[in-house]
Amino acid sequence: MLTPIIISTLDDLLDEGMGLAWICEGCSRDLDMTLGRAIEIWGRDQRYVRWHPPVKCARCGSRDISMRVRANTIKQATGTPFER
Repeated sequence: MLTPIIISTLDDLLDEGMGLAWICEGCSRDLDMTLGRAIEIWGRDQRYVRWHPPVKCARCGSRDISMRVRANTIKQATGTPFER
């Protein structure tokens, strides 16, 4: 049985090999913000659930930015993904 992993901070994401994608909802642009850069700015203990950091799109100026967790599929992948 697998032990559940609780991920609530930027540090937890980093420890599990995950990342964050930052997307501008105004112009659908991927922002150049990385998880590492977010940790540099806001710290490892920053919680990311329901967090709305003061980020602005450099292209359109929108502050309507969404964050999406990028799962660590390489670490979790085991065996054959499809039955034959």
